Amino acid sequence: MNFEFVITATEGFSTQNGGFILRELTLIFPNEQEQHFQFKNPETMYLNPDEMKIAKFSQRHLNGFSPTDNESCCLPTAVYPKILEEIQHCRIYCAGEIERCFFARNLPDTEVIDVYSLFDFKYPAQLDNPGCFKLHRYRYCSLAKARYLARRLEGYKL
Repeated sequence: MNFEFVITATEGFSTQNGGFILRELTLIFPNEQEQHFQFKNPETMYLNPDEMKIAKFSQRHLNGFSPTDNESCCLPTAVYPKILEEIQHCRIYCAGEIERCFFARNLPDTEVIDVYSLFDFKYPAQLDNPGCFKLHRYRYCSLAKARYLARRLEGYKL
């Protein structure tokens, strides 16, 4: 990609060993083009009992992604590194330490900026319906979060 920056949002499961299982990724570019991806669980994924409880709670009450079932509409997990390669030369804006660490770990030579370090940022309790093709709460949809973040960053010198 030949863009200076990209606004991002993710959804997934944190693991106790500091890992992150990416289930959803949204990219918004300066030309307002959006790319929204949903991923299957990693084939070799193992969650300990505590992690499985958290993942199942998230599935039932938040993001709708199952820690045990692989939805047929989702991309294989092996695809997301190729997607990230396309934005490795962009400055990445995200919200939150988990997202910043995810991008920093996967793109170590890329500038990753957590907007919490730029200004007093918070997601609202309710986000607008993004028209996402997955039935889940909008507050836990990467598309809704990325759109909100993009609106908050309007007028900010990126």
